Amino acid sequence: MRPIVYGILASFFFSFTFVMNQAMTLSGGSWMWSASLRFLFMIPFLLIIVVYRKGLGALLSDMKKRLGLWIGWSTVGLGVMYAPVCYAAEYEPSLRGHGR
Repeated sequence: MRPIVYGILASFFFSFTFVMNQAMTLSGGSWMWSASLRFLFMIPFLLIIVVYRKGLGALLSDMKKRLGLWIGWSTVGLGVMYAPVCYAAEYEPSLRGHGR
């Protein structure tokens, strides 16, 4: 049952970022800013999970040892996942011009 709850929560938060992205796009915000905020939006949630599992010390230690690796994969996460999704959302057919 736990994996199902995690999946539902993950879906909710991922969908919520699409709502935020649409609101930013309609207000004239850049897709680059939206992608960065989506990436940063995940940090508090991941930090809560790490602290809950009592792994913050190990995480910080590993980040110190392999800072380049952490920055590299974070860049891949932003550049491969969030940036294209936000770019596509800005140019998708949406509610703009439909009076909603």
